[in-house]
Amino acid sequence: MGQFKDLDKRTSFFPTKSFTIREVIEQIITPLDIPAIFGMPFGHIQNKLTIPIGIQAELNATKKNFSIIEPSVIYSV
Repeated sequence: MGQFKDLDKRTSFFPTKSFTIREVIEQIITPLDIPAIFGMPFGHIQNKLTIPIGIQAELNATKKNFSIIEPSVIYSV
């Protein structure tokens, strides 16, 4: 997951009845039993990471590591 503003904030309209962004995402992701982490530097932020589509990558949610494990560009002459 990218970086969220007010990730753990409840709305002021219904502070005891609303869910935080983190709670909503965790309720969806947890049953899927897949690795996930918050705070990745991509999306609508100033200093973002470009993640190539269609190449092999590895995510270690415990260590909060993300690695691209194959070249994203192949140069041939």
